Amino acid sequence: MVSDVTIEQLVDLIKHNDREAEQLFCRRYFKSTHSTIKALVREHSIAEDLTQETMLTVLLKLRNGKVNQPELLGGYVNRTAQYIVIGWYRRKSNQSHISIDEVPLYDFSRAAEDLIFDRERQKIVARMLASMRVARDREILIRHYIEGEDKSKLCKANNLSSLHFDRVIHRARSRCRSIAEKQSSHQMVALLEGM
Repeated sequence: MVSDVTIEQLVDLIKHNDREAEQLFCRRYFKSTHSTIKALVREHSIAEDLTQETMLTVLLKLRNGKVNQPELLGGYVNRTAQYIVIGWYRRKSNQSHISIDEVPLYDFSRAAEDLIFDRERQKIVARMLASMRVARDREILIRHYIEGEDKSKLCKANNLSSLHFDRVIHRARSRCRSIAEKQSSHQMVALLEGM
């Protein structure tokens, strides 16, 4: 079943024209991308259009095998959304009703730095998660924090109430943090603060 695939498998399936995998990609990333874009443009209909454009742009890159690091797909989708929003603001027709103070700023000089940090963080967190004994802990942390899947989907998939999910993810994070502390890695503990 396609819904149980890893990010790497999902990317590979889309590259081989699997329509079900494409739908899963959209289900996994649409909502978080829409939220990010809506916070930047503040208009629902525009955010909807720009989100669709982002999904299509990334989907075309995936179909053509242009995403070389599948494990960073969430960050790739997010950066694509930021570029599309910036492009939208640059079009003269979209600038007449806003002040310059409302245009979101993006520091392109930090993009490469952020990408390197993201890669390191992904590797460290992946190693730590792999060492966790409880499979549900691993699954929930990966799907929520790395793949960006929202709480409601995870609750449904794991047959959990919202309150129970909060307790489960809190315990999973505590166990993960405990592993980092046992391994005496301040770097790992610092990275987990972002979770």
